[in-house]
Amino acid sequence: MKIHYYLGWFEDALPGKLCELLNKDIVVRESLVMISANPSHFEGEGDAERSWLAQGKVHFDEYHLVDHRVDKTEAQALIKRASAIFLLGGSPVDQNVFIKE
Repeated sequence: MKIHYYLGWFEDALPGKLCELLNKDIVVRESLVMISANPSHFEGEGDAERSWLAQGKVHFDEYHLVDHRVDKTEAQALIKRASAIFLLGGSPVDQNVFIKE
């Protein structure tokens, strides 16, 4: 079963109810892949989201960020093995172009 969450930006943390739902819905927690919306911007990308997940006790064994530094073949393999995929915020147009590439 696939579950989709569409979220906006949060100031300091994920809401408690959302953390409860993520913990309930994401049963397999082997790998989280975060896909950058700013694939050429490398500084701190995904740090806030990882911090929010940690605060909400939503943990994964591995965390991966897909941006321009990740080879296309490796990115595809990471996505295929992912327990969950987060599309990070930014420019949806740029992110869509990056994903299609």
